[in-house]
Amino acid sequence: MLRSDGLGRLMNPRRIPLTLGPTVGVACAAALIGLAPTARADTEPDPFEDLFGDSGINTWTTSADASLPSTTAASLDALVDASQNDGIPPPFEDIIGQLDPSAYAVDLTGPEQGYFPADPLGDLATTLDFSLYASGLAPTLDPAILDTFNVAEGILLSPLLLLAGFFG
Repeated sequence: MLRSDGLGRLMNPRRIPLTLGPTVGVACAAALIGLAPTARADTEPDPFEDLFGDSGINTWTTSADASLPSTTAASLDALVDASQNDGIPPPFEDIIGQLDPSAYAVDLTGPEQGYFPADPLGDLATTLDFSLYASGLAPTLDPAILDTFNVAEGILLSPLLLLAGFFG
């Protein structure tokens, strides 16, 4: 008769914490992975809708996408998708978002979920950011734009902070 210590070894009271802990951890991780939202593949060439959204002042994007020739729409959509997934924070979106938080809105209702411009100022910032990316100048100019804004913000806020400290 074959003798197996497998179950007896696992059920040893001194070893239960060592074997139960990793098992529970793996089960929790598997449950969390199952709860994570699935990534949606962008299968339709809808570059303007991807860039500006399709609600509020940007309801025009759906008809604009439909009027593009298919080859132009596909290449522009690939460029928009690449610009949104490159990991570089867009400087004008960041600056306008700080100066006017209502310029952008989060849309979690439609198939194109994300952070979209909600007014003309947001549209302008998004257009400038995409134009820099499409020109290939974004890796060079984006940090310079943000640094310039941060320096200007510091110069403008320094006297105000000094006055607040003097009178406060």
